[in-house]
Amino acid sequence: MNQAGHNNTGFWGRPWSYAHGAVINLSLVFLGLIIEVLFAGKLLLRLVYPLNVYVLVGFVAITILLHFSLRQTEFLSNFCGVKHSLCIVALIGCLSLVGGILPQDDHVFPHLALFGLTHIFSSWPFLFIVCLLFIQLGLVILRHPRELSKKSIAFYCNHLGLWIVVAAMCFGAGDIQRFRIELEEGKYSWVGLDNNDQAYELPFAIKLDDFSLTEYAPEIVLVKQSENKQKIVGKNTILANKGATGKLDNFLVDVLEYYPSAVFFGGKYVEIASPMAVHAALLKITDLSTAIVTEEWVSTSGMGGIAKALELSSELKIGMLRPKPKEFLSKIEIITKDKEKFASLELRVNQPYRLKDWNIYQTSYDEEKGKWSTISVVEAIKDPWLPLVYLGMILMLIGATMIGLIRA
Repeated sequence: MNQAGHNNTGFWGRPWSYAHGAVINLSLVFLGLIIEVLFAGKLLLRLVYPLNVYVLVGFVAITILLHFSLRQTEFLSNFCGVKHSLCIVALIGCLSLVGGILPQDDHVFPHLALFGLTHIFSSWPFLFIVCLLFIQLGLVILRHPRELSKKSIAFYCNHLGLWIVVAAMCFGAGDIQRFRIELEEGKYSWVGLDNNDQAYELPFAIKLDDFSLTEYAPEIVLVKQSENKQKIVGKNTILANKGATGKLDNFLVDVLEYYPSAVFFGGKYVEIASPMAVHAALLKITDLSTAIVTEEWVSTSGMGGIAKALELSSELKIGMLRPKPKEFLSKIEIITKDKEKFASLELRVNQPYRLKDWNIYQTSYDEEKGKWSTISVVEAIKDPWLPLVYLGMILMLIGATMIGLIRA
């Protein structure tokens, strides 16, 4: 009798399992995919201030309304359950994995763009699932017993912190401004380019006074030529420092001379400081199988010409790779719209400069010219919601610390 009554409750009448969470979440993803396909991946929802604040307040109101209208129901208990939470987090993880694997550029895979897979973090499926997580977190916080125990405080810190981070990620993304600024020595730049190369006037200007680059020594490698393709043989490389020695496959290589800046003149390379110069090294190569010794110059490519390599056979040759950058920096001046000098500084990689609400990063340069580059590329980013993200992370850190102390 009881068994029959239990079966009559149906799928949604039973306590929720992972299957229930999967049905809800995958249905939202499917709905999002339909929207993406119907609008050919072009209908992107970009909420900006103040509309995003209004929408955020609306979602908070919906969460509170659901709490007070459904708090005594089994549905809300299941909706806020651990299994459903894990389903949401797992699906967000899967979508994020797709976004990490596929290039997030609609021009690279236009067919995948129809489904939102090349703009996954602004796609409708991702938006639906993140909004679902936002509402569920809010309901979980509202349903928790109100008490001042250490466990409750840790709970509120963890869940409220995550709720704040999700809110900033979901509703603040439209307010992020990210511009690429190409600087040329001696000139001020007031213009930034977005991801679509559309120009925008900035509230400040940056002048490049000087660009400097230090490089590692180039690597000497053994290359195999086959069917118009070149492939480095083995994993061993030799840094082109004078006096260096090493073994490449069956060849012993000694670096007799190395010039970081040289031009080819009179049958050899001569050290000279010039934008047309290349990296060059005089090598002594001993074939260990035949004991034949060869001395020859090799060089990198550059504005002064193509790379020079030593042909060992019809398939093998020894060459030099272009050096990797060790550090590059820009000496810049920043002025505001009233033409008053705001700052003069050295901008380095991974050391952004804070200019009011903007973070300015050193990102690139003219790689063809290398250390002779007169172009520096910086990035200016403004994210007004970032302080909220930091606040949420601090709360989660406090909550995790409290849980660790309680268990200890």
